[in-house]
Amino acid sequence: MKDKSLSNHVKDYYQVQKLTPEKLENLLAQTSERRSAQAETETHSQVVTIKRKWFLQRNYAIAASVLFCFIAMYQFIYVNPLSPEQIGLRVAQEIALNHNKQLAVEFVGNNLTYLRNEMHKLDFSLVASKKMAQANFTIAGARYCSIQGQLAAQIKLIDKQGRRYTLYQTHLSDTLQSLPATEYIVNGVPIEQWREQDVFFGLANTAS
Repeated sequence: MKDKSLSNHVKDYYQVQKLTPEKLENLLAQTSERRSAQAETETHSQVVTIKRKWFLQRNYAIAASVLFCFIAMYQFIYVNPLSPEQIGLRVAQEIALNHNKQLAVEFVGNNLTYLRNEMHKLDFSLVASKKMAQANFTIAGARYCSIQGQLAAQIKLIDKQGRRYTLYQTHLSDTLQSLPATEYIVNGVPIEQWREQDVFFGLANTAS
């Protein structure tokens, strides 16, 4: 028999060695503990990550809400609203612009009852103004228009001399309710504004 080398003797030695049941059980227990610890660490890491994301999202939402409130307060406090006189002038400018266009009527009729029944889109009822009760006008028809962004009726009137007027009626909103009853002249057009029965009136006059 040939002599084995040292390395072969070492290899043969370890191949015949066996672990005792106690050592094997101890190694298995250590392996199980390491795996449990690793799993617990990974789970904790995932929980921390989820909580961190939730806190970030919540903080972003709070920051956005605070910014929105700040902007709203800034606009409320620092943006000066228009005075009733300024709004009244803007309304008069709208009335003058619509009056000068002289657009054709959409509803041909000579009385308010007919126009009231035909103009279904209006969110108010056309009113016979007491202020104009003594004026001798003939109604030539009406069309839809707008005043301050809300739907209005533009009623065409003709006096005995054949001169043309336009009467505007719209719902008396909070903004329009604050306007004074007054007269304007816009681009040479005399305009009168007043209110009756929860309706805002504007009368444009082309008479010279």
